[in-house]
Amino acid sequence: MQKQNTAIRTLLIVLLSMGSGCSKNSSSTPVVTPPPCTTDFCLLTGYKWEITSQTIATDIGLFTYTTSQAKKISWANFTFKKDSSYKTDAGDQGTFSYTVSSKKMVLYDNLLPLDFTVAFPTNSSLVLSGDTVRMHPRTDPSTTATFSINSIAGSLYNDFGVDTSKIHYFQAKFYYDGF
Repeated sequence: MQKQNTAIRTLLIVLLSMGSGCSKNSSSTPVVTPPPCTTDFCLLTGYKWEITSQTIATDIGLFTYTTSQAKKISWANFTFKKDSSYKTDAGDQGTFSYTVSSKKMVLYDNLLPLDFTVAFPTNSSLVLSGDTVRMHPRTDPSTTATFSINSIAGSLYNDFGVDTSKIHYFQAKFYYDGF
């Protein structure tokens, strides 16, 4: 019986000393974490966006750039600011407008308006989807369409050896991770 009492006392002493070591210091300030972003605009402007891949869907196939290939484009990294301006690591800067209800962004690149649909698959990933552009027959004579066709067709030819005269339409998507 005395051995049991000694064992119980020893156990109580150990438990009490462990419990007193875990007491909260009343003079410490509590850690406050900022509230999570609850809007798309907050997500868009809350990160620096780094490209992970780019895809170009056409009527002759899907072409995917690897991360190392995609990092060579001037849009490899974006920072969107709350004042509706943006900057890339390549030194490009401009403005953008974003409509929350339609998830549409107009990115002004050298005063040229480029339209994208914006998606956030997760709170730290972003997809910019360009509109589908018809090449053959061409249905949009705008400067924006000309820029898109020249940029994308040139990339497909240079990077994948594609005969772009056989492409009727394309759609480019840019995938980013936020950090």
